[in-house]
Amino acid sequence: MVEGVSWYRKAAEAGQMKAQFNLGGCFHEGMGVEPDLLAAIRWWRKSAGQDYAPAQISIGDCYIFGKGLSQDEQEGVRWFQKAAEQDYPAALHRLGNCYLQGTGVDRNIVEAMRYYRKAADLQYPPSIQVLHKLEESDG
Repeated sequence: MVEGVSWYRKAAEAGQMKAQFNLGGCFHEGMGVEPDLLAAIRWWRKSAGQDYAPAQISIGDCYIFGKGLSQDEQEGVRWFQKAAEQDYPAALHRLGNCYLQGTGVDRNIVEAMRYYRKAADLQYPPSIQVLHKLEESDG
């Protein structure tokens, strides 16, 4: 794994957004390197700055849960929205969760359903499951 990290690092330092995201994941999980959440966030921010949706939701998660960053649910939602603008299903699902639970936004079941439906239309299994559960509880 250490060799893989060195290749990610070379590509990340060259500005490759996917490598920056993956290197951040290595630091987050401690795969081939010592775990370092702040290093993970630094690399994810570089990737997110290039509009890489998976990195944007990783930053959003850090804000939502206060992991390595001061908890700021509204800022987390803002990062999810950036990724959702690219029709990234995991971001759409996270926004659905935010609206369903009132995390960083006013609770709004109609908005939650809209985001879940959009993600489900993109064949995102967690959103399909949530929609089934919500529809069962309505019926």
